[in-house]
Amino acid sequence: MKNETAEKRAVQGNPAGAGVNAASHAASISSAEEYGRITGQRRAADGVMKELLKNARFTGALLAALLRELEGETLDDFCRHTGADVLTGSSLGGLATEVGSLYTKDIRLDLVFEHAAAGMMLRINEEAQTKQKSFQERNLKSYPLTARAVYYASLAVATQLQAIDEYHKIRKAYSVWLCYERPVPDMREPVIRYSLRPEEEYKYKDGTPLTECRRKYDSGDLMGIVLVSVPDVERVYGDSALLHSGKYSEEMITELYYLLSEKTDSRQRKQYYYDRGIIKRGSEEGNMVSAIEELKQAAENERRNMTSVMEELKQAAEDERRNMTSAMEELKQAAENERRSMTSAMEELKQSAEDERKWKETFKRKAEESERKAGESARKLEESKKKASEAERAVVSLTVNMGKYSGLDIQGQISMIAEQLKIGTEEAGELYRVYSGC
Repeated sequence: MKNETAEKRAVQGNPAGAGVNAASHAASISSAEEYGRITGQRRAADGVMKELLKNARFTGALLAALLRELEGETLDDFCRHTGADVLTGSSLGGLATEVGSLYTKDIRLDLVFEHAAAGMMLRINEEAQTKQKSFQERNLKSYPLTARAVYYASLAVATQLQAIDEYHKIRKAYSVWLCYERPVPDMREPVIRYSLRPEEEYKYKDGTPLTECRRKYDSGDLMGIVLVSVPDVERVYGDSALLHSGKYSEEMITELYYLLSEKTDSRQRKQYYYDRGIIKRGSEEGNMVSAIEELKQAAENERRNMTSVMEELKQAAEDERRNMTSAMEELKQAAENERRSMTSAMEELKQSAEDERKWKETFKRKAEESERKAGESARKLEESKKKASEAERAVVSLTVNMGKYSGLDIQGQISMIAEQLKIGTEEAGELYRVYSGC
């Protein structure tokens, strides 16, 4: 609710200290636009769009395109009705932006103000929504933007009255959302409106429709929600056939495009501000020098911040490179150690194979020698048998050792004994049990 000073300013249309305000706030819109251009911030960023919304001439032009109650209202009148400076649009009468209690969810409003004109009292909440996460059942932290908008509008209604106030003092509340991603993901409409209205075409006893609201608030029309989809505003504006099809208001789409879109050249937008009267020519001369200095300082601070961030990123990248180099060296050393181990193992296997070959040649020579001496005396025969027995033991032992070294199981070792001694597997198994101790 407005205080007496604000009401007097609205009636007089020339607030006290207007000259001072003109000197200190005249370039508020231009400054916000220039700051966004220099720093590269999006229009939806806190430092740009929210600053623009605080200017009554900017907000007045925006809402005149969206709210039927403000159609045809001049920007000068909008400034008077909201207690803002008529010349510059500065000092839009904002109310408390934090709402909540022990029993309600706390919220922080981007902008909420009241509009007082003869026969029309409004309370308006505006929100710049840069990103939107649509509701997903598997994500309990997600929510539909429409539900949030209804909650904001409801609080804008519910927090108007003091304990002693009567309900006829309630103002119609609007919650207006400027969305830089589609507010309803599967919807392709530039503007989506919700309102509180009778469910049927009720009529007074004389036949007059209830919607004509013969007495204050008979229609219940006390709350409205407007969702603006900037991507679809740009889509319609960029399609000449669709823009002129009659489906949408060309004037509304054009207004929203120049005020909200990032695709408009800054010089074209500024010219639009002049043509529309959002910035009055000559009103920004008083503080242009200070505004430029502030912008230069802001740009320098932004550059320093970016330099600091880049240095941190560069250092992090260098640390990562060093870590990766160290890791690669360790991997390289491990690979070299593995190669040496494999070479050593191959050499051992090669030597073992050579020893086996020599042993086979020796065994063959001894076998031939034993065969030649087979006809000698019994003593020599017994001696030969004994030597043969010892040879068998050596074959079995060596074969078992080789088998174990090669990873053969018992059956594989028995098969190798049978092959080496040219005997059956049963006999080889018996020799294995005798000579291996199993």
